[in-house]
Amino acid sequence: MGLGGYITLYNDTDYDLKKGAGGAYQMRFQAPDLIPAHESRRFYVEWGQSGSVADDDSAYADYVVQDGTGRVVTIEAWARGGKHFQMHFKSYSQPGYPIGKIVNIGWQHDGTVGFHITQPVVPKPDPCFLKGSLILTREGYKPVETITPGETVITMGDHGHEFRKVIYVGHSRRIVDAAEGLGPDEAGWPVCIRADAFGPRTPRRDLWLTSEHCVLVGDRLIPIRMLVNGVSIFYDRRRPVYDYYHIATRTHSIILAENLCTESYLPGDNEAGFTMRQGSLAEITAPFHPARPIVTDRAVVEPLYRALAGLGQDDAISDISAGQMTDDPDLHLALPCGMKIAPISVEGGIALFSLGAGVERVFIRSRAGRPCDTVGRFIDDRRRLGVLIGAVTVQDMHSRTTREIDFQDPSLNGWHDPEQNDTRWTAGSAELVLPETVQANEAYLAVRIVRSEAYRL
Repeated sequence: MGLGGYITLYNDTDYDLKKGAGGAYQMRFQAPDLIPAHESRRFYVEWGQSGSVADDDSAYADYVVQDGTGRVVTIEAWARGGKHFQMHFKSYSQPGYPIGKIVNIGWQHDGTVGFHITQPVVPKPDPCFLKGSLILTREGYKPVETITPGETVITMGDHGHEFRKVIYVGHSRRIVDAAEGLGPDEAGWPVCIRADAFGPRTPRRDLWLTSEHCVLVGDRLIPIRMLVNGVSIFYDRRRPVYDYYHIATRTHSIILAENLCTESYLPGDNEAGFTMRQGSLAEITAPFHPARPIVTDRAVVEPLYRALAGLGQDDAISDISAGQMTDDPDLHLALPCGMKIAPISVEGGIALFSLGAGVERVFIRSRAGRPCDTVGRFIDDRRRLGVLIGAVTVQDMHSRTTREIDFQDPSLNGWHDPEQNDTRWTAGSAELVLPETVQANEAYLAVRIVRSEAYRL
């Protein structure tokens, strides 16, 4: 008996993964035939069946992503480099994982009875200051990386300046994910706030924050990502690697960074993102509320955005308008085998498609974009929107009967949650299952498009 065991993998995509080609060299490898979307399946791997393990002992299983494209991701087991699993994005990509990328899944055999974690997943950082940011303390401005628990910072309270003790400091390093298709906030690019962006000496020098960090505008806290205008506040693509820090007080506080009112650490789910910690969050006073309301409503944020950018109500948004855009959604269908079906007509918002006999399911495919990237940063909608669907019907060419197709089913892949008016946005590749009564015959499929977006080319 060799070295090995079972490992369970979870498919966190919206599409089933169906096994295609596969094989093993000098080892046992059992891979499931199907890993359904958002479900787990077990693999079995065993090295050293012949009594020893060689570097070239390996196995693989290709999985075809069932999104209608025919693209493939491969699960591989290797002896070389420490008996481990890895994922090879052969022809499929996800945000952060471009085609060709190989990712160590994070499990390695311990040489005795099982596997241990080698690369635990680290969440993206909470709102933070980049190294070098100067924070106002009792002793004056100090670099954030030099502040330690027990020191006192100056905060903006209901009755003016207050002194509050720092109880916790978190620190880590971020490497920006430069994969194609990611938004700048998803990739982790830091935001630079130019000196005087909010007024004279506010901030007094350029200040760098992570995109989720809030700044105080009036009496509201607003995530800085929603105020990025490309000029006075912009994603700084010159800093692909950076150290970030945050400090906590017993209650959430408004603190001064480079003379700009920002926030102290607001405890959340991402504390694990800090690789180094000093102090303890156990001293926090519960319940823990934001020092000021955190606001993301467009009606509130857009006027502030335009005022900071020096823009009128109808002026173009420089950070958004740069680059080519199109109103064409490039709407078509795709079969699970990857075959593309163009519409035979598009009239009055109805796209009509002709389907051959034997089709069980199809995917509505189109371009997709995030409103925060295509309309304005002041929109707090980071969904990737394809087209908004109002109805789908199918007509059997043999019987001439027409039936509605349920596209509200939550088990369907590639859709966002339904809207209140029974419409539903696709995410760029949305699954439809045809009724069994029409699968055997040729059919017409009609898709009512309620709305499409502007898309970035």
